[in-house]
Amino acid sequence: MGDDAPVRAAAGGASDDTTLEATGRRSADWYGMLDAAGARDWPHKQIAGHLVAAHGVDGWWAQSITVGYEQAAGGARERLLLSVRPAAGKPATVSLTWSGMADDHALSTVKGRLAKLLDTLP
Repeated sequence: MGDDAPVRAAAGGASDDTTLEATGRRSADWYGMLDAAGARDWPHKQIAGHLVAAHGVDGWWAQSITVGYEQAAGGARERLLLSVRPAAGKPATVSLTWSGMADDHALSTVKGRLAKLLDTLP
């Protein structure tokens, strides 16, 4: 990691007032709590799960806060998002989004994670 600067709010997503109204805290407060918990090194699912389990955040809001946190963290971590949208009787759509430098290590990571994802398909 190496970047110890606190995560700041990113543009886009729910407004700070809306987040405060729905969750009782502003985005920056959530981001500070997540930083304190060590969430910069956690995968998306773990961050959202932590918000639900430890703080009682509604699932939708946990996802919204998590996405905002990840976007605000920006270059603090490499991002790899894999998404599969299978439909019964239809071919599956697999999308891959990578945010980071496309060096040999990054490409190897992408290939490895994509292979694991494809192994989970029926």
